[in-house]
Amino acid sequence: MTQRRRSARRPLALLAVALPAVLLAPPALADDEPAEALPPAATVATTYDFDDAHAFDGLGSNVWMNNENADGRDRVLDELEMRWVRVASGRPVVPADRLDAAGHSVEAILGLFREFMAPTVPANADRLTGVMNELGIGQQMVVWTMPAPWITVRTTDCPENATRCVFAEDDHLDEYANYVTAEVLFAREIGLPADLVEIGNEPDGYWNTLFTPEQYARQVTLTRDALDAHGLTDVGIQGPGTGSQRNAVPYLDALVETGAIDDLAALSVHDYDTSYTDRCDERLCIETPVGMSDEFQAALDRLGIDLRINVTEYTNRDRAMFNSAPYDCDDGSAGAGRRNGVCGLNHPEYALWLVTEGLKLFADGASSVLQWELTDQSWQPVNWGIVRRDGQVRPSYHAFRTMQERMGHATSVVRGSTSDRDVITAAFRVGSEVVVVVSNLTDRDVTLRPVVRGLSRPPTRVVDQQIYSGDTGQSTPADVVLSGQSALRVQVPPRSLVAITLS
Repeated sequence: MTQRRRSARRPLALLAVALPAVLLAPPALADDEPAEALPPAATVATTYDFDDAHAFDGLGSNVWMNNENADGRDRVLDELEMRWVRVASGRPVVPADRLDAAGHSVEAILGLFREFMAPTVPANADRLTGVMNELGIGQQMVVWTMPAPWITVRTTDCPENATRCVFAEDDHLDEYANYVTAEVLFAREIGLPADLVEIGNEPDGYWNTLFTPEQYARQVTLTRDALDAHGLTDVGIQGPGTGSQRNAVPYLDALVETGAIDDLAALSVHDYDTSYTDRCDERLCIETPVGMSDEFQAALDRLGIDLRINVTEYTNRDRAMFNSAPYDCDDGSAGAGRRNGVCGLNHPEYALWLVTEGLKLFADGASSVLQWELTDQSWQPVNWGIVRRDGQVRPSYHAFRTMQERMGHATSVVRGSTSDRDVITAAFRVGSEVVVVVSNLTDRDVTLRPVVRGLSRPPTRVVDQQIYSGDTGQSTPADVVLSGQSALRVQVPPRSLVAITLS
C-alpha cells in the first residue's frame, strides 16, 4: 500500500465542558512507580507494554461504488485517516437465464460482467479509486451473494421465522469459485485492485446466501485454487465474515478440520454481538462494549489460529435505548434509524459508544476495524452513515476524529490494563510517538496513570491532547493532564474520549 498523504487539518469546534488545569511542563513518564490502590470506580492505573502489541492496520469503513454523497465520502475518508474501504466489485446483475446452464468458467462469467456493465460504472470506479490511490487506502472486497440460479430459496421453515431464506447449493460451489474470481478480475479491470476478498457476506445468514460450515470451508479452498489459476496469488481470502463473532465459531472449527484455514490470508468477522446482551434493554444507558468476544477468542486459542483479525462490519443495533426519547433520528434522511434500534444515530452518546466499541476491538486484537457505514444512501430503508444524505456529518465523525487525529502512520496497538469494564483504553505506536486513547463511559471522572513499556526509548512528554464529549458531540484540543503530580496523570471527564500523544 502506498504511503498515505496527510491532509491539512481543519479547526474543530469548541467543546463546552469544564476541564482540569493545564500542565505546562508535563513530568517524565515513570515506569517504575508502584501502582496505587485506588478505587476502581474512580481510577484507571494502566500499563501499555508494547512487547505484547499486535499489528495495527487501521480504521476503515464500508462504502458504495457510486457517486451518491461522494464529496462527503471522499472528505471523511481523508479527514478520519481511514486506511481501508470495504466495497463490492461493481459487477452488474447478470440475467438469471444467462447463468442457468452448468459449468460456467471464469472467462465466461467475466464476459457476462463486461456485457451487462452499467455505463456509470467506469466513472464511479475512477472517482473512488482516485481518492483511494491519493490517500493510500486499500480495498477489502466483498462478494455479496451466490447468483440466483445457483441457490435454493425457501419461504417456509426459515430460521428466526423469516419469510424468505437462501441456501447455497453444493452442485454450484465450483462455479461460485469461478464467479468470485471473475469478480476480482472485473474489479481490476475498472481499477479496484482488491487486497483481500470475502467470498460471501455473512455466510451464517439466510438473508444473503447461507453456507453450512462444511460448505464454506470447501468454498474457501475451491476459490483459492481458482484465484491462483488466474494469476491472483496476491489477493488474499479473508473469512468467515459471519454476522457475529459467536456465529463464527463453527466455521472456524470446519476451516481447521478440513485444512482450509491454510487458504485464508486473514480472519474476518462482523461485530454485532452487542445485539446479544441485555444491559440496555430496559433502561437508558451506554452499552458496555463487547470488543472481541470471549467466545471468539477462546475458539482462536483452542484451535491454535494465529491470523490477523479484520472486523469488516460493526455498529450497534436492536437496542431499546436507541428507540425512544431523547434519541432523535429525524434528520431528513429517509428511514434514518427508524428500524433496528439506531434512533441514537444523531446523538453524541451513540457516537461515543460507536468509537469506543472500535477502540475495544483494536485493544482486544483486531488489526483493522471497518465501521458500517460511511455515508447514508437514498436507496436504503435504514441509514447508518457517519455522513448524512445532506452531506452533514453526524457526531460519530467528531468522535472518530478525536481518536484518529494523529493515527496516520500508526503500526502497532496494545491494550491497556484497565480497572473498569466501562473504561476502555489502548495505546498506538506512531513512529517515535505513542497515542494513548481512553474512553470513559461512566458518569464520573476517571484518572489514568499511563506507564509505557517495551520501547527502547519510552516517551517523556505530552505533545497533543484531544477530547470528545458524549454530552456535546464536539471534539477539541484540550488540557486533561493533571498538573502538580510526580508522574503523568490524565483526568478523563464523564462520557468522553481522550487521545493523548506522547513523544
